[in-house]
Amino acid sequence: MNKHALIIGGTRGTGKIVAEKLVKEGYKVSVSGRKEPANRNQNIDYFISDASEEKFIKEILPEIIRKNGNLDALIFLQRYRGDGNKWDGEIATSLTTTKNIIESSKDKFNEGSSIIFVSSNAGERVVQDQLVGYHVGKAGLIQMARYYAVMLAPKTRVNCVSPNTILKDENKDFYGEDFRAEYSKYIPMSRMCTPEDIANAISFFSGDKASFITGQNIILDGGASLIVREQVQKKNETITVRQDCRLCGSKNLELAFSLEPSPIADKYLTEEQHKDPKFEKSKELYRRQPLDLFLCKDCGHVQKLHIIDPEMLFGNYVFETSSSAGLIEHFRKASEKILDKTKKKDLFVAEIGSNDGAMLKFFKEKGHKVLGIDPARNIAEKANKNGIETLPVLFTSKLADEVVKKYGKADVVIANNVFAHIDNMRDVVLGIKNLLSPEGIFVFEVSYLVDTLDKMLFDTVYHEHLDYHSVKPMESFFKRNGLEFFDIELISSKGGSIRGYVQLSGGNKEKAPIIKELIDKEEKTGLGKAETFRKFSKEIDEKRNAVEKLILDIKARGETIAGYGVSHTANTLSYHFGLNRHLDFIVDDNPKKQGLYTPIYHTPIVSAEKLLSEKPDYVIILPWNYAQQIIDKNKAYTDAGGKFIVPLPVLKIV
Repeated sequence: MNKHALIIGGTRGTGKIVAEKLVKEGYKVSVSGRKEPANRNQNIDYFISDASEEKFIKEILPEIIRKNGNLDALIFLQRYRGDGNKWDGEIATSLTTTKNIIESSKDKFNEGSSIIFVSSNAGERVVQDQLVGYHVGKAGLIQMARYYAVMLAPKTRVNCVSPNTILKDENKDFYGEDFRAEYSKYIPMSRMCTPEDIANAISFFSGDKASFITGQNIILDGGASLIVREQVQKKNETITVRQDCRLCGSKNLELAFSLEPSPIADKYLTEEQHKDPKFEKSKELYRRQPLDLFLCKDCGHVQKLHIIDPEMLFGNYVFETSSSAGLIEHFRKASEKILDKTKKKDLFVAEIGSNDGAMLKFFKEKGHKVLGIDPARNIAEKANKNGIETLPVLFTSKLADEVVKKYGKADVVIANNVFAHIDNMRDVVLGIKNLLSPEGIFVFEVSYLVDTLDKMLFDTVYHEHLDYHSVKPMESFFKRNGLEFFDIELISSKGGSIRGYVQLSGGNKEKAPIIKELIDKEEKTGLGKAETFRKFSKEIDEKRNAVEKLILDIKARGETIAGYGVSHTANTLSYHFGLNRHLDFIVDDNPKKQGLYTPIYHTPIVSAEKLLSEKPDYVIILPWNYAQQIIDKNKAYTDAGGKFIVPLPVLKIV
């Protein structure tokens, strides 16, 4: 009769490799996991459930044992992947869940059985990019193995496996060849740990050859812990990680929610690069980068802490304001409102993040002096050629002082859709304050966090956006830095934004009542509470699961799917929903993007003509908030029998 092995957390990643190895060794394998496996193995019995829930203990676990018999091996591979309280989540997942399962099943083990915990080197050492809950959870597993080794002997042996950083298929793009080569210098065995190494250790502990071994912790690090060297870190010169809030400086930060890591948007491969297998692996900008948002529990500001070098993001920026007729009209109307607020002639108007100078052009046409400031050198050069003087640099307080010396104080400083891009907010706001004339005004537009939550605009989270603004934290921030709101407008751009009007503290402009009204609304919405974002994250997961099911059903029928749109928001959506691997090609209407390829999956970007020549059965619209315009524009495709999938806010097929 086959031995029975139960794996907790085995549907994907390392657990999948362990399960497949035990099947080959003749075990009857049961697997419990929260997610469906990407591909089911017909020799494995899957139980899709959350092992931390009471239902698993009372219903699922007895069902597993009734169906497949008492246990010869019980293997714990579960990881906490939640977005809530990291401490509680790590302890509950690593320790409480493990203890509850063992206690409820300890009379269901066969003689000579084995329990194996998969812990981490963080159980005995400090890994700086992991939080304290992770360390305590992993250390607790090692001690738990010793405890149960004594309490369950001699019938059952209990051991622990603690790997170092694991190189898996899922993270090979993150740990690029350069990193692996550097990392191997610090490892006597000259390579990273793999899921196969862990599976081999588990196989050994489960088998008869380990019948006298119990209460032990085997470290799988290739000998790294045997030598004295400086800690090897994920050295990445292009990414830094903040430890404090950008607005108030507090270190009281909590993870609000996470999206799937993705490559930087608008970084595509040419035909030549697409054909060169070494090119992409050697470039950091084509690898997946984190998209984690943190809530400051002191001031309520929501922000990304992983910062990508601005030179990589903006040094050769693709988007030009003038390419969008809608934006041109939006900025024309905005310029009129700004002029109405100032009531002054002969203005000096400076714009931070001025792009190709499209907005400043409206002021210049009315006879005002203008100056653009934008770090995208290629676009700044074009603006200068078009008559809008533009400095191709990042704005800082030092630059503000230089501008004042050369051009004088500004009557108006503008920052449209760039205030979300700034890491050193305090320095930039200091520069704005120093640049403003005594009666000058600072005007900015930025996506509004309330709208992001209300309208499911999670795809506006991408690498260029470091800050996700609301009025209350910003009001406090401005006050601490010698500025103050005097008016705010709610505007429709970017799905929902605010246009803020700011003056020097104690300025002569009366404060509008909308400022307090919006702060009251934010408090009612719960923007300062982590629970609000956990709920939002759960809603996103539900949307993702629905789309994933539809896509898998379509592929199972042998039908084809293409995508539409390669914008920044489309990039976030496609990677978080796992769409890229299913798409035969992606249509985009921008000729500059056609003929290029997406990173990682190398999906070709083509013109809309491909819809009629290739006739995919379905096209999923990635910039979903423009769905109707895209559908109307491609009526010939739907008339020919093609169908569009609109993934959000409500999944539908048109």
